[in-house]
Amino acid sequence: MKRPTFGLYDPAREHSACGVGFITRLDGAPSHDVILKGDEALRAIPHRGGTSAEGVGDGGGVSVDLSVEFFGAITGEELRAGYFGVANCFVPTDAGRRRDAAVGLVGRSIAEQGFDVLLVRDVPVDHAVARPAAEQHQLPIVQWVFRTPADWARADVDVAVHGPTSALELDDEDGRCVAVVTQFGMVGEDVHAAWEHLAASLPGIST
Repeated sequence: MKRPTFGLYDPAREHSACGVGFITRLDGAPSHDVILKGDEALRAIPHRGGTSAEGVGDGGGVSVDLSVEFFGAITGEELRAGYFGVANCFVPTDAGRRRDAAVGLVGRSIAEQGFDVLLVRDVPVDHAVARPAAEQHQLPIVQWVFRTPADWARADVDVAVHGPTSALELDDEDGRCVAVVTQFGMVGEDVHAAWEHLAASLPGIST
């Protein structure tokens, strides 16, 4: 499709701006050194992500395998690689009904897919490392650790693991389809206000 030139936009300069870097060990052995090198790579790109008027970027991260040892330790359960999962979700800042409703909705959605929820916890956050402009927008992060029934095959896991995301996007706590909301990047004041408005409109959830 040919796009017309308008204002400062020049379609000839259109290009993809996102990139992914890969750091790995050729022998496949897990090593914390890989994570350290990934962090070093991120720090080498100070302009990473869009930046708001407050000077807050949308951040960057490192994707690593789920640690069987770590999550086995915090749950006190014996876990198998590829047969357990972890969900991290932002929740409303209030400690009342809306937060409880959000946490309950995620937990029910995971359980409805047949997973066993082993642990629900608040993710520890080091607030000292965030810039003040970013800290004021920080939402609580709640984590669910869940595993599959013992008789599931790996293919069953792949099918079921996508279920909770769809349910959370489409259904409110009464099972009615209300909206599909996907947020990428920094949750600024405008996005946070829109989320507050959406949450207030959901049945059974009040502000």
